[in-house]
Amino acid sequence: SGASLIRANLSGADLRVANLSRASLGIANLSGADLRVVNLSGASLIRANLSGADLRGANLKNIQLECWEEEDSSRQLIHRCSNLKDIQWDKDTQWQGSKGWDQVENIPPALKQQLGLP
Repeated sequence: SGASLIRANLSGADLRVANLSRASLGIANLSGADLRVVNLSGASLIRANLSGADLRGANLKNIQLECWEEEDSSRQLIHRCSNLKDIQWDKDTQWQGSKGWDQVENIPPALKQQLGLP
């Protein structure tokens, strides 16, 4: 709880039932991670890559998802956003109070519909 995991590479990690509430996971790579029943409530997932993650039963209440811009080594401006491509979720996944949906990439159409997003 409250961990700072900024830029962490947790790709493919088994984090089932972990308590990552209020964790800072900005720019973290969680692609393909098993996040079933994980507690991410209040976590910062700014620019996090969640593509292919399994979020079934996860608590994602009040998370922050959004984009950020930064300069690369050649001083070019890079625009990166949280990525939800090919995620898995179910009726038990909790999304209430989450912010930044307008800046998330690859929200599955069924999830958009479930959340009432345009």
